[in-house]
Amino acid sequence: METMKPREAAELANKKGEIMWGGRAAGRKNPLKTPVRVTLHFLPRGVVEVRKAETDESFELIRTGTAFFAGKAPRRKPAPKVEPPKVEDAPKEEAPESPAEIEQGEKEHQDQAEPVGYETREQWLQASINLLRPKFEAVGLPLPKKVHISVGFGYGAKAESAKILGECWSRAATMDRVNHIFISPEITDVVEVLATETHELVHAADDNVSGHKGRFTKVAKALGLTGKMTATYAGPELAAELREIAKQLGPYPHSALYPNGAPASTPKPKDETPESETEGEGEGESEAPVSSGPKKQGTRMLKVICSEDCECDGYTVRTTQKWIEIGLPSCPFGREMTVAA
Repeated sequence: METMKPREAAELANKKGEIMWGGRAAGRKNPLKTPVRVTLHFLPRGVVEVRKAETDESFELIRTGTAFFAGKAPRRKPAPKVEPPKVEDAPKEEAPESPAEIEQGEKEHQDQAEPVGYETREQWLQASINLLRPKFEAVGLPLPKKVHISVGFGYGAKAESAKILGECWSRAATMDRVNHIFISPEITDVVEVLATETHELVHAADDNVSGHKGRFTKVAKALGLTGKMTATYAGPELAAELREIAKQLGPYPHSALYPNGAPASTPKPKDETPESETEGEGEGESEAPVSSGPKKQGTRMLKVICSEDCECDGYTVRTTQKWIEIGLPSCPFGREMTVAA
């Protein structure tokens, strides 16, 4: 096994995305004697979740810059063939079920709840709030009886490409005195969607009084949110609970919306408009804009700073949005920096 970082290790993965994990390289000269077959899942802000391939259980959270021992996963041995048991005697005919037995069977079938399945993303999100209510009651901060939740880009972004995962508006800002929550249309991973929703629901329960400090921090950590409080993500235990909630809800009825156009890897739909209707249009023009909003600004260097109370005394660098989305840099003293307001 060799030491490498997550993105290098991902290139060794087989068709199922599996590699062999030999433990973190920091402080260890040799890999584990018994490597573990794992899959890597790249989360926002440079976080990588390591899951066991056999059980999909999360057991490590690392950064994209963390070195560890890795190797190619060997091929799995085919399962031995099992011969079906020989049937010597024909089964006896069973007596027909009584009406009471039929009714009981139907009830048991209904109890085996299949995913509900919702037509709109708002219905899906609203249903998820009801499933999250018991968690908030358990930590002593119940949710309001009514919360509006929808999908939309965050208000107040400096650029159309600025990534705001979620927003919660206080009751004082609305005519109906009900909190309004918006989830970014860029995210589709159900754990990330529900983790973002949980973060915003803490704001709603607190009505934005505490910001990202005090009661907000206490409740967010009690629920299982981790990371920087302004940009939390689900810890392993909460992520497992959110996956179970997502199974109950069924598929998230939403397709990602990219403010800068779909990634190059995503095939664009074919234009089914007849040639006669497009003839002579757009000659000499570039590709049509992705929205009716302001034109996209070219590459711009963003200012990233460290806190003034750090030993680095407000260390400052500039980088692009592309690298910020992969992970924020740290100052010379190891403290994570933030994008300047």
